[in-house]
Amino acid sequence: MHLVNMKCFKFLLLTFSFVLIGAAAMAQNSKLYGYSQVVIPGAAAAKRITDDAGNVVERSTEDIKTSYLVYLATTAKTRVYPVEMWIKGEPYSAMPQSVSTTPVSITSGPVIMGRTQKTELVPKTTQKVTQLVPSTYVAAKSNAQAAKLAQQNELVVVYKQGGKTYIKTLKNLTELSPKALQ
Repeated sequence: MHLVNMKCFKFLLLTFSFVLIGAAAMAQNSKLYGYSQVVIPGAAAAKRITDDAGNVVERSTEDIKTSYLVYLATTAKTRVYPVEMWIKGEPYSAMPQSVSTTPVSITSGPVIMGRTQKTELVPKTTQKVTQLVPSTYVAAKSNAQAAKLAQQNELVVVYKQGGKTYIKTLKNLTELSPKALQ
């Protein structure tokens, strides 16, 4: 009887160890990509604009917004459920959008000799890539560890995958060249 219990205990201990190692490997193999981009509405980047009455008006800095592009690449094929994310110390909710192909690139900068400039955001990978789109924070119980990490990192993402909760951080967001809307 004692021998059977000991075998069961060893089996359970070994199984539990593999589960922990697998979960740690999954979290370690995930990669977080974060970008910020200033978006200037209409009339390019003019500091002074003319209103409808013909008066010259200084452009308000309130018109200038910052857009955030966040991507999470994970080894697991299970779905990512974002819990919350912190960008430059502010909490956000996140909407997950599956990315079907990599690399992920955006058009940036002026057209030179008929060719558009592209910036690669996520390199070609076999990992599952999810874009996390920031949205207005829905008041919920905030993750205390994430809030603390947000004081030292520009990007903190809390997500669930395979029933486990993970936190990924990025010390600094990569700044993309400003985007002027027409």
